[in-house]
Amino acid sequence: MNVLVAVVSFASQWFPYFVIAVVLLGVFYCLLKQPAGNGDAEQEPIRHQDATGRETEPLLPRKEAFFSYGATEEQPESSMSQAEDSNIDKMCKICYDAPCSCFFIPCGHCFTCFTCATRIVEEENKACPVCRRLIHRVRRLDQ
Repeated sequence: MNVLVAVVSFASQWFPYFVIAVVLLGVFYCLLKQPAGNGDAEQEPIRHQDATGRETEPLLPRKEAFFSYGATEEQPESSMSQAEDSNIDKMCKICYDAPCSCFFIPCGHCFTCFTCATRIVEEENKACPVCRRLIHRVRRLDQ
């Protein structure tokens, strides 16, 4: 009998807390389900055609940019020929006077002439200008 009284008194203590928690959860649920804005105004459902049409449209209207220095969205054809372009790719990227004639070990970057490479290696930090790895040696390319 005493055990039954203890269980009933324990349940009666926690019952009001349980009821209050359920009521608060119900209020929060109702607030979250209510649409934002005016509750009186009926919202019109979006038609399928309108939704797909708006997805591809930009958010802001496109403005034409006018550049005074000649850069446009459509790049004009290059005035250099393919031979000149490939010749520039093979030139030393530091002095642009001699062709690339060596590479660095261990990174393997090949973008300088031997004169510029030895000047880089003789510097205090001895770092590759591309990847900043320590250069151990410079090897000439066989031409």
